[in-house]
Amino acid sequence: MLVNWETATEINTGLFTVEKTKDLVHIVAAGELPAAGNSTVTLHYSFTDKTPFPGISYYRLKTTDKDGQISYSGWRTVNIITGSQWQVFPNPVTDLFYIKTTAIPANKVEMQLVDTYGRIIRQETITNLTTPIQAGGLAAGSYIIRINDKGNISTFKIIKK
Repeated sequence: MLVNWETATEINTGLFTVEKTKDLVHIVAAGELPAAGNSTVTLHYSFTDKTPFPGISYYRLKTTDKDGQISYSGWRTVNIITGSQWQVFPNPVTDLFYIKTTAIPANKVEMQLVDTYGRIIRQETITNLTTPIQAGGLAAGSYIIRINDKGNISTFKIIKK
């Protein structure tokens, strides 16, 4: 799950923490990024949550200043749509996306990246719980991810920015 945000200005800003929850009660930190500290220009930040919750979940940004003061953004709702036991995220894609499964594949699982003309652009074997796939060299547009797990085919549409 790709989380993007920007700051118009920063004064004494120390740390950004991306938080997530399934129920708005049990909140966990997805990760942290250091802040610039002080800035008068717009700064852009990105964080990839490599273990997003399937289905509907919520994300927010916790900002911790260098003096310990904390502020929060509002919650943003996301819906990670899964096909069987597989997830593909983030979507839209920039340079990298991930294929995640709920269990390490016991047998050979094939992933195909297919363009809108039906041509196989890339083919890889999935062997881990989370597999990063490079997309930096792809042209902008729509693609299909096809996952073949023992003859069970899951397909996902992704958009390359």
